[in-house]
Amino acid sequence: MILLIAWKVRPGQRDAAIQRFKETQGAPPPGVKMLNRWHRADGDGGLTIAESNDPQAIYKWAYQWGDVMELDAHPIIDDAEAAKVLFG
Repeated sequence: MILLIAWKVRPGQRDAAIQRFKETQGAPPPGVKMLNRWHRADGDGGLTIAESNDPQAIYKWAYQWGDVMELDAHPIIDDAEAAKVLFG
């Protein structure tokens, strides 16, 4: 499953988020493959595309960052997959 994860640094947590990123590079836990990540120009958020079929691994990753960031994860599909649903 491909996931779109929008993230935003919580108010007052910018320095803590930067420090954690320096220490971990934001690497996901085993069971989640990060495909790409983009940072907003203001430095307070961004988007990540990840792949996983392990809900616990996704939860673990979100939990590791939840104290310093708000995360919003959604499964996504591409046009070809959507077409199968729309056109049969």
